[in-house]
Order: sequence, then C-alpha cells, then structure tokens
Amino acid sequence: MEQPLQLILRVIVLSSLFHPVSAIAEIYKCPAPNGNITYSHKPCGNGEVKSGNDWVSVEEKREQEKQEREARRKKGSDSTRCSASDSGLSSGNGEAEVEPTQVQQTAPKPKWHSFESEDKMSGDKSAYAVSPSTTSNRPMEFPYGGTESWIGFGCDSKNEWAYLGFSQAPNLNNTETKDGYNLFGTRVRWDDAVDSETFTQEWGDPILHFRNNNQVIQRIVGGNTVLVELNWHGQKRAVIFTYTLRGSCKAIAEARQRCSTY
Repeated sequence: MEQPLQLILRVIVLSSLFHPVSAIAEIYKCPAPNGNITYSHKPCGNGEVKSGNDWVSVEEKREQEKQEREARRKKGSDSTRCSASDSGLSSGNGEAEVEPTQVQQTAPKPKWHSFESEDKMSGDKSAYAVSPSTTSNRPMEFPYGGTESWIGFGCDSKNEWAYLGFSQAPNLNNTETKDGYNLFGTRVRWDDAVDSETFTQEWGDPILHFRNNNQVIQRIVGGNTVLVELNWHGQKRAVIFTYTLRGSCKAIAEARQRCSTY
C-alpha cells in the first residue's frame, strides 16, 4: 500500500492533468488535533506547504507568492510592450490625409478584450483576455453549423493558461480517453510556422486547454494569426478555425495586471 504522501501526490498529479487552472497543485502537511500529521491538497493555516524539495510554513509561502506576483507584474509592464498595430494606435502623426468627404463610416471591428470573473462561493478571482469570436473557415455540417470559437488567456493569483473556447462542445475524433478527459494532438499554424500542439478536453466541455501554456502564451502575444485544425466528428474534412492575435498583447497585459492584485 502506498504511503499517505505518495498517494496524495499521485491523486494531485492526475487531477492537474485535466484541471489546467490548478496545474501546479500544492501539498500541505497539516497537524491533526490528535498529534498525527495528514497530507492534503487543501490549505491549513497552521501547517506547512511543499516548496520544491523543502517544507515551509504557509505564511512564508504566501509571502513568497506575493513577491513573485510583484515581480511578474513588473516583468509584464517592462516586457509586454504592445506595438502600435497591436494596440490599434496609428503609427503616423495622427493627421488624416483623406478628404472628409471620402471618409466612410464603418462599424468598428471586434477586438481582443479583458474581463474579470469571481467565484461567488469561494470569492476566488481570475482574469481573462479573449479574441473576437470566429467561425470555421468552411461551413460545418449539421448540427454544428455556425459554431463560434475564440482563443483566450486566463490567470489567477498563481497560474496562467491558454485555451480555445467554443459556443458548443467540440465532438472530436482520434482522441485518447483518460479519466474524465480526452487528450489529443493536432496541427497549429502560428503565422507561418506549423507545429503540433497538445490539448485536453474534459468530457462534454466546450473548452480545449493547451498543455504547453508558457510557450503558447508567448506565441499569442508575439503573433498576428493562428490557425487550429480539428478532426471534428461528422465532418467530411478537417475543420480549421482562424483566430486573430492582433490586440492580444494589450488585453493580456490588462488581465495580468488584474491578477497581480489577487
């Protein structure tokens, strides 16, 4: 039989595979009233938490996290500098060269935007930056016609992640069935570079989570366009969605700023 610490490590690792928001799970060593020590993924105020190969007090760990958030916020403000085209600003002197009579009024294009979400039960907050919604490059057949999708960034006080959202849950072929989720790889084109990316999808969920979060987020911020190919059940050919990344830099910086205050 596995020791208690080995057992909870195994449970937490399995859980983190299909819960990307909590992909970096913490292990707590908590003293029980009878003097015994229990291990849990739930916080205990008077216990210790695993930090690398060491155990530190929960209070010390929280102070470390606070300092890391401040460093991340500063890094974001220093390194996440959005270009004029990304933020929607003109690169010229701001003076119009077209005669007023030639200017046509058109509806503004949808842009990346950021927003905040709060768990009404726990009070935990998270922030998001999402692209404008799009549909597949070719119309999908019934019953998936008109399905909309968007690419997004999310963060909370500890983690950052990237994902694809859909107006209805994707029904995909050639996935590997796991405990409560599916795992699959597919082709993704970042501007002119075609790579393979791995995703997870909880059963029946309209969200596909990227597994390689850090690299994907960097490519979102630094890119212009991304195409994702999906082997969607019932469709005669591969389904491709094209997402604009213009404006992502500014929106993600706004979301990170929110998360630095949690």
